[in-house]
Amino acid sequence: MSEERLDAIGHLYTQIVGLIGGDEAIEVAEALIQLKKASEEQISSKTGLRVGDVRKILFKLYEKALITYEELKKEEGDKIKSIFLWMPLIDQVEGIAANYRRMILQKLREKLAFVEANELYHCGKEGHKILVFDEAVENLFKCPVCGEPLFRMDKEEYLRKLNTLIKTIENEEKE
Repeated sequence: MSEERLDAIGHLYTQIVGLIGGDEAIEVAEALIQLKKASEEQISSKTGLRVGDVRKILFKLYEKALITYEELKKEEGDKIKSIFLWMPLIDQVEGIAANYRRMILQKLREKLAFVEANELYHCGKEGHKILVFDEAVENLFKCPVCGEPLFRMDKEEYLRKLNTLIKTIENEEKE
């Protein structure tokens, strides 16, 4: 695999990790990519994050199948201690991205069907809730956030944007 392709896959990997765990998770992922295999303490040392925080991030990433681990048993006197070495699953990232794309595509299609099937009302202010007809009636055609009058939305632009987004993701799926 070319170095350019590896860089692109590594970048995609850290983007997905960031969506799941935020900036600190990106730091952990980047440390794992560099170290290939590392303990929680090594990752903590590399990132400057507390071991407890690293551990939380690792478990979150493990639950999403973005990392794996190898358990080593080490004898310390009369006790056996387990050491976990964590590894990034970069080779899985394209499949993970495809799964996320499919989930997003499904949600967008559901949203499209919902918008097509309903009359929508909105006060016109950014971030305020869009209401269906029954909700607008319950609120006496007043915005539940600011109390301003609700107006019937022209859905054409909204539908056009949803359709464009759906087509873009469908095209990515084909590639």
